[in-house]
Amino acid sequence: MSRFQFSAFLAILTSFLVVGFLYLDLSLLKRLLPARRARQIARIALAGLLGLQFVVQPVYRGSIPYTWSGPGLAFSWVSFTFLGFAAFLFSYSFFADAGRALWVVYERLSTRFGVAGIDSSKRLWLTRQVPAVIVGASAFSTLGGVLQARVVPSVETVEVPIPGLPIEFDGFSIAQISDLHIGPTIGSSFVHEVVARTNAADADVIALTGDMVDGFTKQLRAVHSVLGQLRARDGVYFVTGNHEYFWNAPEWLEEYPGLGIVPLTNENRLIHRGRAELAIGGIPDVIANRFVPSHVPDIRRAFEGVSGAAVKVLLAHQPGPVFEALREEVHLQLSGHTHAGQFYPFNFFVRLAYKHYKGLYTIHSQGGHRTTLYVNRGTGYWGPPIRLGVSPEITKIVLRREIV
Repeated sequence: MSRFQFSAFLAILTSFLVVGFLYLDLSLLKRLLPARRARQIARIALAGLLGLQFVVQPVYRGSIPYTWSGPGLAFSWVSFTFLGFAAFLFSYSFFADAGRALWVVYERLSTRFGVAGIDSSKRLWLTRQVPAVIVGASAFSTLGGVLQARVVPSVETVEVPIPGLPIEFDGFSIAQISDLHIGPTIGSSFVHEVVARTNAADADVIALTGDMVDGFTKQLRAVHSVLGQLRARDGVYFVTGNHEYFWNAPEWLEEYPGLGIVPLTNENRLIHRGRAELAIGGIPDVIANRFVPSHVPDIRRAFEGVSGAAVKVLLAHQPGPVFEALREEVHLQLSGHTHAGQFYPFNFFVRLAYKHYKGLYTIHSQGGHRTTLYVNRGTGYWGPPIRLGVSPEITKIVLRREIV
């Protein structure tokens, strides 16, 4: 990312923060805290916590070494949890204001057509309760979201029929971990549990489909090395996500071979069962070449040298390349990235942004080929330690022969 791009990103982020802060001040604080002095104290506290998250916390995380225990851990938990709480405050305030606007329209129409409205005293009482309800709902949502996010996901088994799959690969399994985001609030205990549950799935292959980290190698090497305990009969494979590039992807790519994990950057590895072949191919994230010019995702190159009879399984962090995968006659693509929105109500916006945002999809070509896409909801979480209405997952993909 160039200095200009980074500056533009910071300018946009700052603009959103300022607008969000002013909106919460006008929409919520004035109704919740009628006294001017109380509002001033709340503004200072709100501004301080936002500054903690977006100014102090990033600078602190940029220091080497960064500790994931004691003050460092508490610091991260406070700032990121508050970010989630503020997101709920903003969302619920927006919904309340939208409801208030609709109510005003209803009242005016009622007056115009002579329909009796709600008694003014009851309306005033309801209006006064709204701010407290918003704060309470936000606090409850934050608590519930933290509890759901911190539950180590169980393994979900998904069977995927593959037309013409060789009998030798019927029942072949791939355990997928995606978007683990080892970092500020995800440490060794969580990673150890994820590794243990993934190993217990007893899969033939383990696939790490990007966004494993949120920090530099010098900060996270010790926790990240826990992934070296992953075991699978036919290997453990990794492809980069966008977050690896935020934290110096070339350095992270150097870490994986020492852990017994094979990084795939526009390349593949063949797995044999008798005469039958299955190719595990991997591409860098779709934004990779903005950071490392040579990391241009290329599915054709990823499966170079693979015979036409082989089963092709593509690891790609984002689901977007699936149409190129279809053209290259890939049988199965495993992706993540979307987190399925991670928590309510943002999961609805993710549905609008991504055509394929969670679960299993089948895409057909005019020539009759079929590519199956599976989008993992994420094993960890990014930013706020919150998941609400969107559970995390470790996935066990089981290939099944479909006779054509």
